[in-house]
Amino acid sequence: MTEKQRALWETIRRFSFDETIEEYGFETRLAYENKWTHYVTKQAIEEYKKFVFLASISNQMVSPSEIVDIVWHQHLIFSKSYEKLCQILGKKIGHIPSTHNPHNHSVFKEAKEHTTTLYESCFGKQNPYFWDNNYLDETQLITNDTVFRKRIINTLIVCLFLYFPLYFFLKPYIIEIDNPAFIMLTLIIQFFLFPFLYFQMDRIVENMTKELYGTDLHAQNLNGAEILCLRKGNNSRYVHAAVDNMIKKRILSVEGKTAIRLGFNSKVETIDEVAVGNAMSVNETMTYPDLFHKLRVKELFLIPQQAMNNLREKIVNEKQFVKHFTVLALLLMPVLYILLIRLQLGVQRGKPVTFLLIEIGIYVLVGRYLLKKAYNRLFVKAIPELYNIKIKSGERIDLKDSWEWQYLLFGTAFYSHEFFPLVHPVQASVDSAQSSWSSCGSGCSNSCGSSCGSSCGGGCGGCGGD
Repeated sequence: MTEKQRALWETIRRFSFDETIEEYGFETRLAYENKWTHYVTKQAIEEYKKFVFLASISNQMVSPSEIVDIVWHQHLIFSKSYEKLCQILGKKIGHIPSTHNPHNHSVFKEAKEHTTTLYESCFGKQNPYFWDNNYLDETQLITNDTVFRKRIINTLIVCLFLYFPLYFFLKPYIIEIDNPAFIMLTLIIQFFLFPFLYFQMDRIVENMTKELYGTDLHAQNLNGAEILCLRKGNNSRYVHAAVDNMIKKRILSVEGKTAIRLGFNSKVETIDEVAVGNAMSVNETMTYPDLFHKLRVKELFLIPQQAMNNLREKIVNEKQFVKHFTVLALLLMPVLYILLIRLQLGVQRGKPVTFLLIEIGIYVLVGRYLLKKAYNRLFVKAIPELYNIKIKSGERIDLKDSWEWQYLLFGTAFYSHEFFPLVHPVQASVDSAQSSWSSCGSGCSNSCGSSCGSSCGGGCGGCGGD
């Protein structure tokens, strides 16, 4: 770059697309409509600025990547901002759409090659996640949501086919075991199996988290709001944190036991504060449940929730997750095969199988709980804990002083004392609306020892044997 070009680039780099802080300004709209993470949105805008700089200094046509083109299209809608940027560039950058005309193919191909050469001479190697269209789905968190489902179906089919040879092989041994002894033996096996799987699950999740942070563009670059949404599965904690932060800054005040008031002369400084302020009138008193539900559906608060839902889906459909998840599921199968073979033998021989059915039901529920626990542990605990380590080590110093991160680290303990009583009933209603896997799992675990254990002791013929 020449000195003149360097000065122009610095001006473009500092260019703001919104003259004032707007709740649904350029960046918010870009992230919301494309369901992008904060990092992808920021980086896409940065690459767009580099593109228009190249367009301004080049005498040949330059060509954007698909992600840069998305930003360009939106900027064209913000016509005043676009005109202002073109004035800085010293010329109007016209958008020429591709019509897929074979005659124009070579023109656009040459423009793309020229863009790459010019980019690398000014800024170094292009980031493939934003310039190589082969990475488009990866960057935008677009995933094939059938991968995990297909692997589960294929695993079930294989397990089904394995059942028949195992039945004939194990039948002579299983049929010889008496009723109380069979139930007691399988319960003892489960007593050691489930703790083993639990600790194995911890190891697998820890390894998977390190793999993700080392290789995944998004897992490496989450911000505080996104991890709050990832951890909870929704944006409720993010909304609570934003409101409480404004209470601490005296922009909002708590009135009585359930109400929030926006005061006079309240100076808002961030986009979160603008969004909350727009939901209320000055000096208006609003119950916190009403304010909470208004904020939850605002685009600004939906952005990290949307992005993290997409990230969860992407991770679940990645090969390493599917592989580890399948291994855990397969470790549960040997005992299940034995129980099912015993059940089939009992039915064929006209024996009572009530207690055996209870044991199988409990085994399946506990196994399902463990698999769900592994899934939740990755997002609820492992990834946030890894970020905590990165912050303390100084690797993610950018997050250390962010108010969102303080709420993630300390949870409800970080809420102001006047706000805390307002949060509990609201969050309780949100939590009750979601399916509770944990309560199911604990109920299954507790009943495993009492139902099966006590019924075994009776030694009755409810186990499919003699």
